[in-house]
Amino acid sequence: MFNKIKNITASLVVVGVMGIVGFSGNVFSANDDTLKFSGTINPYIEVDSPADISLTNGGSGFTQTLTGSTTWTVGSNDRFTMQSIDGYGASNTLTGASTTPVLERQETDVDGVAIFSNGADTLASDFDVLDTVWGIDVVSDEVSGTNPWAGGSAVPSGTPANLESSAGSDIANIKDHDGTNTIQLSVVGTAEQTDDAGVYQTNLTLTVVNN
Repeated sequence: MFNKIKNITASLVVVGVMGIVGFSGNVFSANDDTLKFSGTINPYIEVDSPADISLTNGGSGFTQTLTGSTTWTVGSNDRFTMQSIDGYGASNTLTGASTTPVLERQETDVDGVAIFSNGADTLASDFDVLDTVWGIDVVSDEVSGTNPWAGGSAVPSGTPANLESSAGSDIANIKDHDGTNTIQLSVVGTAEQTDDAGVYQTNLTLTVVNN
């Protein structure tokens, strides 16, 4: 009699466990769910610093030309734009020097001394200024806008004022899928009979930003 009760009890225990397993599965089964993993890779951009350029003299007599170019290599993991190209002529400290990127030199007198027509300060008329034009070529997978700009290196035709005011917005966005882009800037300066011999120069700063 004792053994029979034990057997029945054991059977009931087994049945009870089976019922608990089935009930537990219905309560804790999860519905299908989709999780999104997201993160941000920050934009990165770098620009090399090319060396100063020695321009090549061409032509002869009164009509001589100074020509040359420089190339910036821009590394970026996103599209970018030339925010600005700013420049000035012979100096950014001398009064009268050009505030746009023209090839110019301060005039000197017969003794080779710099001319200061206004006493301590120079005047614009104290500088010889070449007829200066610029052109831009961009080498990249994608460029929106004008490329080459103002004739590029082949036939530069952009004025110094236009280089500063519109080159960046005209060329607009630049992108290369391997992250390497080049911006080549070319210049031609032409002398006239009234321009003295000597060293002419201009100064430029290129600023690029992720867009």
